[in-house]
Amino acid sequence: MPNLIKVGMADYKVGAAPATLISYGLGSCIGLSLYDPKEKVGGLLHYMLPDSKQARPSDTPAKFIDTGFPLM
Repeated sequence: MPNLIKVGMADYKVGAAPATLISYGLGSCIGLSLYDPKEKVGGLLHYMLPDSKQARPSDTPAKFIDTGFPLM
């Protein structure tokens, strides 16, 4: 059975081969994936909005591309 790493809304995960990163129900959100074939490491960010300028203190950084992408 493959090692599935689930990425929820406004979340990100990083995994190494043979793991599979998966996100269900993107809807109007965007999934950004990165993969390094040499190191066999990948990341997946499921973000909702383009910038965090109007963010509330309770918002997770992965909700926005401008704060979530640097975390990955």
